[in-house]
Order: sequence, then C-alpha cells, then structure tokens
Amino acid sequence: MLNQTGQFVLLTDTAVQGRVVRLGDSDLLLPRDQRLIEVINRKRKQCRNVGSSWFVQQLKKRAMLEGPLKRELYDPNQKICCNNSVHDQEDGICCGSELHKVPQAPYVCCGGIMHYASQKSCCGGQELYDPAIQICCEFNGLHSVGLKDNKSCCFDKNYDMNTQHCVGNTVLAQNQELCGNIPFNIEMKVCCGETLHEYPPYPYLWGCCGEELFDRNKNQCCKAHDKVVPKDQECCGKGSIDKTSEICCIGVAHKRGGNMTCCGSELVDGVTTGCCAAKPYNTSTHTCCRNDKSIHLNQSSCGSRGYDKRTHQCRNGYQVVKKPNPTRPGICRACIRDMSDIRKQIRMEKLSVCKKYKFKVYTNRVPIRSGQFWIMHGKLAKTDVEKRNVRLIVPCKCSQLNKTGEYVLLTDIDVKRRTIRLGDSDLFLQHNQRLETIISRKRKKCKIAGSSWFVRQLKNRAVEEVGEFIGRILPKGRF
Repeated sequence: MLNQTGQFVLLTDTAVQGRVVRLGDSDLLLPRDQRLIEVINRKRKQCRNVGSSWFVQQLKKRAMLEGPLKRELYDPNQKICCNNSVHDQEDGICCGSELHKVPQAPYVCCGGIMHYASQKSCCGGQELYDPAIQICCEFNGLHSVGLKDNKSCCFDKNYDMNTQHCVGNTVLAQNQELCGNIPFNIEMKVCCGETLHEYPPYPYLWGCCGEELFDRNKNQCCKAHDKVVPKDQECCGKGSIDKTSEICCIGVAHKRGGNMTCCGSELVDGVTTGCCAAKPYNTSTHTCCRNDKSIHLNQSSCGSRGYDKRTHQCRNGYQVVKKPNPTRPGICRACIRDMSDIRKQIRMEKLSVCKKYKFKVYTNRVPIRSGQFWIMHGKLAKTDVEKRNVRLIVPCKCSQLNKTGEYVLLTDIDVKRRTIRLGDSDLFLQHNQRLETIISRKRKKCKIAGSSWFVRQLKNRAVEEVGEFIGRILPKGRF
C-alpha cells in the first residue's frame, strides 16, 4: 500500500528538524482520511483535558529515560544494593524494594514480602509453599504449586500421575495423546502424521502411511514415498508393480522374461550379459575381476584392475606399473631411448666402457634402411676439433635409428677408413649428458686399474711385436 503517492497522517514523539525522518514502531503513520482526522482530533483533545494526562505521563517517562542515573560501585561481600541505594550488610536484608532488619527467627522473602517465623519456601520467587506437603514446579519464569501426593512436574505445571501424563510440555489425561499440537482421545481417534482420523471399526487392522490411514488386511504402505498400494503388488520406486509379470531393480520396473535377473537397476540374462559390481558387461568381450570391476578379455587382473601384460606388470597383487624398457643386447643398445637402465648397468660395471677409443658421432642425414642394417652418414669426432666424414653400418632393425642425432661410440677398432662396420663388441649409444658424465668417470678408473684394458692392450701388442721379430730373424721351416 505504501508503493504509491498520497497523503498520510504522522503521530510521533520525535521532534522533526532534519530533512530525513526515521520512523519506528512507536510512531503512528496512517493514510489520510477525513473521518479518521476527526476521530484523532477528538481524542487528542481529551488527552489535553485529563489532569494526569498522557502528556504528563510521557514527560515523566522521558525524564526517567533521559535523566542522569546515579551509579555506584560496591563490594558485594560487604555491601548490599536495595532500591538503588548501597547499604552495609549489617543494616539488614533487602526484600523487594525495602530494607529489613535481620530477624532472629527463620524467615523467607517471597513476592517482595518478608515472612517471619516461617518454615515455608518460595516457588518462582512469588508464591509460598510448604515443601513437606506441596510441590513446586518452575520453568522459564513460570511456576505452579500443588499438593505433593502422586504429583509430578511437567515443566512449570504440576499434574496427578494417577489420572494424567506429560507429553512435551503439555499435561494430558491418561487416555489422550497429541496429534501435532492437538490433544485427542486415543479410544476414538487415530493420528497419522499430524492428521486425525476416526477410529476404524473391527476387523479393520489399521496402519498409517504418512498422513493416510489404511487397512493392513488389504493394502500395504510403500514407505519410501508414503503410498498405499494393494497387498498383492510390490513397491517399486515411486509406484508399485505386478509381481507376477514384472520385476523391480532398485526402483526401476522391468517386464519379467526367461532367466533375467537384476544387475543394479538393469536386467541381465547371465549368458550374453553378465553382472559385475552391480554393472552389466558383455561376456563376449569382458570378464569380471574379483566381482569388483569388469575388464577386457585380453587383459589380466591385478587386484580389481585390468592391465595389458605386453606393456605393464602387476606388483604386490594390486599395483599396475609400466614394464621397464627391455635391454637390447650388443650393438642394438643404440635403439634404446630411455638410458636410465644403461646408466645403471655402467655404474654397476655390468656394462664395460673400457674400450680403446671413444668417439662422438653426429649424423647429419636421415639413415637409410638396407635389409637388416642401417646405413648412417655423419661426422666422427675424437675431439671437438678433429672431425671427419664417415659412413656407419649398424646391424640393427629397430625403427628408433631412423633419425639424425648425436651418438657415443666406444670401440677397440682403430677407425681409419671412411666406412665403419660396427658389431656387438662395440658400444654405440644415443648421446645423453648424464650418460657422458658416467662414461667419462668410469673410463678414468679404467686407466688407473692395474689390470686395466690399457695394460692388457700393451701386453698384447708386445706379444705381437715379439712374434713378428722372431719370425723375421729365424729362417722359415726351421721348426
């Protein structure tokens, strides 16, 4: 109604001075009406004529709210505060708003009044009662007093346990209960949820389905959705099915047929379609692994996972890991791209790098495949300065050599010709900086070792030269 232009009447205690006026619940803002204006003016005249008028009362309230309050700190162990004044504890006892002298006889302050020579107690701070014969029930600022015999408390109410009982915070007769917040006679009514129904006659075997009353002799309740269905049917999802012609799979209805069984919410025949972990699978292409997951027939199982034996392996019965690259023998180690296994073999000295010569090979043309050989053209370098063109013949069939790149060649062949035929006694590896570092470190040990390759080569050379010398100085056929 305020979403329009018009005239209003405002009655307020606020002195309106500014341009913005904030109104509250104490103000009266009404749409302007001539009859309303006449009634308001007539009543306001009566306010002014009354001796202890509304204006005087308002002035008194304003004075109490806005006037200065006298506040004083005191020690509660030695002083008491009574009627906004501080007194010594020896002066008396404060009851209500009055200070009383400390009596010699028993006393009790109740309802703001001192009761002397009394053995009674105070219930709720307002009502005297005798604990010997009465009961006091207090809760949330409310109280009640009753005779003690057979009585108990229901929050702030006392009740007779012989004829009544407590439900929530309500006292009811013994033949009553609550339906929502409404009391009802359990001999005449039935409560379903928060709905009351007339008590059905015999032989009605009643039951509740949500808010609905039904006869359990004829019907049943689908509790998932509080729906009453005939007893010869079966609950399924949000409805029901005919058990003779249908089958329910996790809330989904299907027509019955053959040996079909449920698999999750779907049907399977168990022959062409199997069930694994409540999921159907094609038995011609898959199998069930430990009743947990379907895997392809070409796969092997590892725990509940499938894996390809050609590329992976199973560890600890459940962990699928990729197979390491197989170590190629002899010269075909050049085909290996992942050099981690080669580096490991060199470090463990399972693969010897103690060859006579070490070269770097730079292939600057794409190699040519010729039967079971690769023909590689490039430059051979013993140092970064000494480089010459060579043609390498590598007896390997792998496709990894079909590219240009940098290689390390370790050999005992004194490379002098332009064409070099490599064999399994040579070590021809794809260049890698970490590999280069390991090879250099190991070859230093070769030079230091007493029975090293260099020493063996010197011995072999000496034997050859001695044999040649004897052959020259002795006549042939002498021996």
